[in-house]
Amino acid sequence: IEYNKRISRIQSKARQEAKLNYCYYCKKEATSFCNSHSVPQFCLRRIAVDGKVYYANTLIDIPFMRSEQGVNEAATFQLICRDCDSKIFQQYEDPTVYQVKPSGQILAQIAMKNYLQMIYKRLHEEALYKLMSTEFGLLSYAEYNHRIISLDLLEYNSSFDRARIGSLGKHDEWYYLCYYKKLKYTVPIAFQGGITLISDFENNIINDVYNMNSDYHTKEIHIAIFPLEQESIVMLFIDARDKRYRNFYRQLNRLPLDEQLSAINYIVFSYSENVYISKSIDRSILMDSDFVATCKKSNIAIASHPFGSALNAANAEFSLSKRNEIPNLLSEEFCLV
Repeated sequence: IEYNKRISRIQSKARQEAKLNYCYYCKKEATSFCNSHSVPQFCLRRIAVDGKVYYANTLIDIPFMRSEQGVNEAATFQLICRDCDSKIFQQYEDPTVYQVKPSGQILAQIAMKNYLQMIYKRLHEEALYKLMSTEFGLLSYAEYNHRIISLDLLEYNSSFDRARIGSLGKHDEWYYLCYYKKLKYTVPIAFQGGITLISDFENNIINDVYNMNSDYHTKEIHIAIFPLEQESIVMLFIDARDKRYRNFYRQLNRLPLDEQLSAINYIVFSYSENVYISKSIDRSILMDSDFVATCKKSNIAIASHPFGSALNAANAEFSLSKRNEIPNLLSEEFCLV
């Protein structure tokens, strides 16, 4: 109990120290910020039971974190003012726009939201590591992560600026939709985020996540899983200038549909903690040992040992050959009735 209280105090203080005094979008001075949702609320409401959803900690079970979240508090970050939040995401947060393939402007708005969430997370982690280094004597760990966070923030800010311009609707060609499927059923999960894939289906390296050279830039692939009333949208897109994912999405599109969905399901659960799950899902699925182990993977955990053949270890750990080892929550078998 005392340890949980200690961690809770550090988390709270880190949020305060990471808080900016201006809106990240319009750059105007601000004292309060909107609770922006990194996953659209219409998706969370669709899978919620009694207004609540499961999330990563339901499986990981970190003691000082809850096992469920309310729709209003799930997937939130505080970085932009209320006025900006009510305007700049209006189009992509309208579920009716997904009756057809989304435009480049819609993709840019999704990317912009992704980078804002990623920037917010890094700012919070930066403050958290500094506090933890003082509280627990983890100075070397904090210094190492400071280098990673600094490089990430440079890249995220540049990508955010591009997405912000693209979101205005004058550069439809800036983002390439490399995968799009409309499923005729409602999946029990919701996800939106940018993921830095380590390797493709043949274990060829896509991103060297341990390269600390400032001239080397990792690249994200944006994934969205949007459950609608009677169907679901699953899509992947990239910055149109980026050729790094070409082999990956070609390999993905050559697979049968069930294998495509299995791969995407594995990627979001192994690379991200920002996946939200319907409480209607059978608890036995959430207790599956392979599923739990997959959700406990993270780049941060592996990157804390940046010596030897860390990249090879990460490649093996996140290999897409493991995609069928966990329940595929994107399959019709698990759809919401």
